[in-house]
Amino acid sequence: MVIALCIFIISGCKKETEAETKAALEGSWKISKYDGQTLQSPAYGTFIATSTSSTQGKSDLVLSFNGTTTSKETASFVVTDNNSKVTFTKTDGNFTVLSGGGTWTINAISSSSLKMTSQYGLVLEMTK
Repeated sequence: MVIALCIFIISGCKKETEAETKAALEGSWKISKYDGQTLQSPAYGTFIATSTSSTQGKSDLVLSFNGTTTSKETASFVVTDNNSKVTFTKTDGNFTVLSGGGTWTINAISSSSLKMTSQYGLVLEMTK
C-alpha cells in the first residue's frame, strides 16, 4: 500500500513539472487576423511556438498576403509579467514582424485562441 501511494505521488509530481515547462504561447496557430484584416485565401499565416521552459521558447512565423510570396521569421521568445508580455529576438528569416514589434502584449489566450498586440499597435489574432 505504501509503495502504491509513493508511486502515485511521484507520478503526480512529474505531470505538474511537465505542465510547468510549457510556455503560454506553445502550439501551432493559424493567423486569422493580421492588423485587423481577416486573412482569406489565398492569404494565410501560421505561428508555431515551442517551449524550452515555462517562460522561453522558439517560434516560426510564416505569412503570405497573396498565396505565392511568403515571408518568414524564426525567433526566440521570452514571456514575462505573468504571461502578459512577450519579447521576440529574430534568429533567421526575411521578415521582422515579431522581433520588430518591441514588447508584445498578450491580450487574450486560451487553449484555442491567441490575440497579441505589438508595442507599435500591430494586432495578431490566431486560432488552433
